[in-house]
Amino acid sequence: MVFYISGPHGSGKAEVAKVLIGRRFHNFELGGMALELHRKSGDKMEFEKWIRDIGKKHGNTYLVPRLLDMINEKIGSIEKKGRFGISITGSRTYEVIDAFRRELKDEWPDIIIFVDAPFELRMDRFMKREGLSSLSAEKFEKMCEFERFMGLEDIRIKADFVIMNDSGLDNLVSKTNKILKSIESRS
Repeated sequence: MVFYISGPHGSGKAEVAKVLIGRRFHNFELGGMALELHRKSGDKMEFEKWIRDIGKKHGNTYLVPRLLDMINEKIGSIEKKGRFGISITGSRTYEVIDAFRRELKDEWPDIIIFVDAPFELRMDRFMKREGLSSLSAEKFEKMCEFERFMGLEDIRIKADFVIMNDSGLDNLVSKTNKILKSIESRS
């Protein structure tokens, strides 16, 4: 099974992925993988600008075949380790999720989970994660605006499940486990 976990910065996507990892899923974080491709490209352009330029020049799904190659390299070892599936975290566009779905559909059924949280809480989590002592609400809003521009709301609309992560970690874990039990009961 493939879980696509998406949502804005600071929503709790990584924490949902950790729950899946605890259930023997392997997580692929698209941002980190794209950053690795950027480093390998040797391009000196700032990463976010590089991603935007690629999207403008070649379309949002241009990196998907390269990301799939990276995933497929590891899938053999995932199966050997007895993993139950994979989670792909961090897509900001439904186009990218759909491209992955088309490539993986025959082998892996899939579920989209969208994670969200109130703006102030997301900003606070983002600052802690990035080790920032301050960040203006305007600057964080610009980041969020770019995510919306990329099509994040499309993913929310098409998600199989939406988790509102508006309290502590225990609550998020509980909500995630509830979703997983719901999926297991369908099987």
